[in-house]
Amino acid sequence: MAVKPDQCIRSFGTSYMHKQLKAILAEVPGVQSAADLECIHRMRVASRRLRAAQTYFDNSLPRKVRPNWEKQTRDLTRSLGQARDLDIQMQTLRRFQILREQQDFMPGIEPLLQQLLTQRDQAQQEVQSAASALMESKIIARVGSLLSSRVMEENGFEPSTPMKLLANRAIRAKLQRFLKYETYIHDPERILELHAMRIAAKRLRYTLEIFSPLDKNGYKSWLRLIKLLQEQLGAIHDCDVWMVFLPQLHNPEGNNSANTGITLFQLNRSNTRHRLYTQFIREWDVSREKRVWERLEENLDKTYPVERTGMINRLINIEQIEECHEDSDHQ
Repeated sequence: MAVKPDQCIRSFGTSYMHKQLKAILAEVPGVQSAADLECIHRMRVASRRLRAAQTYFDNSLPRKVRPNWEKQTRDLTRSLGQARDLDIQMQTLRRFQILREQQDFMPGIEPLLQQLLTQRDQAQQEVQSAASALMESKIIARVGSLLSSRVMEENGFEPSTPMKLLANRAIRAKLQRFLKYETYIHDPERILELHAMRIAAKRLRYTLEIFSPLDKNGYKSWLRLIKLLQEQLGAIHDCDVWMVFLPQLHNPEGNNSANTGITLFQLNRSNTRHRLYTQFIREWDVSREKRVWERLEENLDKTYPVERTGMINRLINIEQIEECHEDSDHQ
């Protein structure tokens, strides 16, 4: 027999998901018009936060609506991710154009920019389709109504023991997954591991955000650091993507000016990657000197003491759910 979620977990989770769903829907007009690129960024972040919360709280919703509810939010996040990636790539190219005084690189950069613009137009069609599907979805409307009816009062919130245990286990699971990549980070060539660490940092950040009301300081110092590390690793990854892609554009029999432009941009990305990696390692080493991650675990021990009761066995199996629920998106 299925165990019903704790009422505190249920109310807290549905309130958080309702907030993120509202944030997503608020950005639909701007995303569809593409007038402000930040609308896509804000909707994407809200969709990620919603998907992170689904991991822990979707069992409070009717079982038959969960698959479609999760599929629609997953499809939305992926479509937004492709568009946002292209926006960042075009922004990088345009900044490079502005910074360079020589014009000998233009024959190589302009065709690349036009290629990205074409891909972005195609991605926008997928974004608009996903946004329209979201607005027209009966599942989204039904879940939205369910979530709205269960929103809890924020004043006087007192977490139950199962809620504390859930937060403890969820944060620890994400922290352990994040820290397991530390063994690789002092080798700048471990591209895949650095990329995986960025994903782990993102998931740790969203999990801390979810459960921040249970901490008197809202994990603010840890969230600031994790966001910084995530952004540094993300920028490193962006450079790595360019470093794989750009050599493919060289044409030995092509225009020398075009090849020069690609070479200059490739050198720019390589130098930028080195600078970003150096900054990341410096930040990481400082965090270790200050025992940042140990202090987070000590905070969990103090705030959420794990009681050895039968209750812990009735909580959702967080690690198992994460394995099947989370995809390997790179943003």
